[in-house]
Amino acid sequence: EFGGHAWLAKRVCEQNIGWLIAKTCHKINGPHRWARPYFYPLRKFGPEYKDTFTSGVMFQTIPYDEFFETEGPKILKTCNENDVLYIGSCCGVGTEPENWHQLVRDWENLGVKMIELDTGGPHATFGAVEAQKDCGAPLAMDPEKAAQVIKNCVEAVKIPIIFKCTPQCTRQNEVVDAVAKAGAGAISANSSFYGGWIDAENEDFYGGRFAGGLTMGPAWQPFSLTKFLEVSSTLPNFPLIGGGGIATGMDCVRYMLAGAQLTGLC
Repeated sequence: EFGGHAWLAKRVCEQNIGWLIAKTCHKINGPHRWARPYFYPLRKFGPEYKDTFTSGVMFQTIPYDEFFETEGPKILKTCNENDVLYIGSCCGVGTEPENWHQLVRDWENLGVKMIELDTGGPHATFGAVEAQKDCGAPLAMDPEKAAQVIKNCVEAVKIPIIFKCTPQCTRQNEVVDAVAKAGAGAISANSSFYGGWIDAENEDFYGGRFAGGLTMGPAWQPFSLTKFLEVSSTLPNFPLIGGGGIATGMDCVRYMLAGAQLTGLC
């Protein structure tokens, strides 16, 4: 959320962060407002869930054109004034060039120095309409689709394009090898899994009636770190961003020891 609203960007920039990624901008016709509360802590269900949350948020809810006219320029200005690297983020549907070209060009025209593609979003696509099934994580699980999306975006702009991995991928080494060959400037790993919860005592969903994002806290790090190692061992000299379960400075060090040049949280 911090990269999607100017007041939140200001707050974290003043905490001496080094970089900030945007809330993902898109032109997908979907929900434009998230039900409060956005995050549902599961600690009431037992101590083993004390750091676990399910999340009811996905993309940027500010209308696309409005963001690039209002919040986007203000966030970039705040980041530049605080020597913080602001990275754009966008999500298209499918692999067709026309679904990605304008998105990345709008970010480049705003003035960001690089763009991350939200190809790792933990979207629960079961039950999704046919027109939106190839959105987020499904694009990061198929080497050919992933490479085509990267190729489309690299051809459209002059700034580096970052590919975002999903932990759902069982062909991680093939995917990252394909996107590197297609021209990706960097790779980030990992996004989160999707997740939801059912309150068995009350025989109903807990939180919203959906499968959204899942934040498992430090317990998530051993798996995410290992998925990151799958990337860094496949591409040992490639620019990589590591994240997943980071809560302390030493967590950042672990990802750096695994081959990351940047680490991220939230």
